[in-house]
Amino acid sequence: MKFDWFKGLLTVSGTTIPLIKNDVFRIKEDYKGKHRDIPEWEIAEAVSDELISKTAIRAGTSGGITSLPATLPGVGILGTILLGSTADLIYVVKLQIELCYAISFAYDVEMEEEELKAVTLAILGFSGTTMAVKGVGEAVLKKGVDDLAKSYMKRGLERSSAEVAEKLIPRMLGRTYKFIPLLSIPIAASINVSSTWMVGKKAKRYFTSWHEQVESE
Repeated sequence: MKFDWFKGLLTVSGTTIPLIKNDVFRIKEDYKGKHRDIPEWEIAEAVSDELISKTAIRAGTSGGITSLPATLPGVGILGTILLGSTADLIYVVKLQIELCYAISFAYDVEMEEEELKAVTLAILGFSGTTMAVKGVGEAVLKKGVDDLAKSYMKRGLERSSAEVAEKLIPRMLGRTYKFIPLLSIPIAASINVSSTWMVGKKAKRYFTSWHEQVESE
């Protein structure tokens, strides 16, 4: 299976960075207006949690919509795979990429665009690995993401995105239960929510440690 759309998605999502940054700035300013004398780190944490929750809900809505064709006469399982699955994947992965960008801005992390994309790829690539375990410390997570991001930048983001897709996408496409009529809608929505929530939480942990390290220097 080719993952050209995944490579393109990373590139296209870069064009939204200024808009995402402006949106996050506005959200932070609104929060500051409602909660005066709150430390910056607490504002960043609250805004990140809000971003994760809203994005997960959007991802869940996608899961319900793209599973629907399996319940319609004349479309069936094959139609769902062709019309629903790819659209679902593209939409959810796009949401997760942009969520990582947004969380970095919530913590005022300053990175070059290529570095931010590489870090985002690394965070996505850790989905479902031991790095997702709560017991893994922020320092360990940060080092793992940093090392992987550096290797991605060295090899090139286009090639690296294909490698991440080869690991990430089959795992998402393996959700055969998504194609079970009627039952598939709530299950697909639930998985989209949980996977997006996991990516968001890992991004939050990473950018928290990055922010703390910069402040201590």
